[in-house]
Amino acid sequence: MRNQTKNSKTKKTTTALKVKKITVVFVCTGNTCRSPVAERLFKHHLKMQKKSQLFKVSSLGLSAYADSPMSINSQQILKNNKITHINHRAKVLTIKALQTTDYFICMTAGHKVAMPNHPQVHTIASITNGGDVADPYRGTVEMYQKMFEHLEYAIPEVLDFIEKQEKEKEKL
Repeated sequence: MRNQTKNSKTKKTTTALKVKKITVVFVCTGNTCRSPVAERLFKHHLKMQKKSQLFKVSSLGLSAYADSPMSINSQQILKNNKITHINHRAKVLTIKALQTTDYFICMTAGHKVAMPNHPQVHTIASITNGGDVADPYRGTVEMYQKMFEHLEYAIPEVLDFIEKQEKEKEKL
């Protein structure tokens, strides 16, 4: 009996020490080109900043075919930049994602408009004061490279934006 009490106390202490990770989901149409590249770039940036443990990052598509692989050109662009590209399977927006995600980052204003009501839906363009991320679907490798460069430029600003938002929440 005494061991059970000790174990349950240890379990409670361990659970109490867990810090809630900030959930970030990148959104595009099919979750095979832009949003998985943004997800991988964001994870890579977090790793370089030694902040990976603070975030849970994923991506989804508003009209995705579930379990579709990442496009070959997106995989190649990531591989060329020494960023992991394996094991991606397309996911679709779910009620659970809406209930558990802190920040949705959309590739275009159209994606934002198509999102159900959620207090934290933003676009790359609104965060960076730039343009929407063009869809390279079925395009040339050069189009995928431009998409990658757009996201590579934007990702540090996305992280800064989220961190500022989180600091504002702490003040409340």
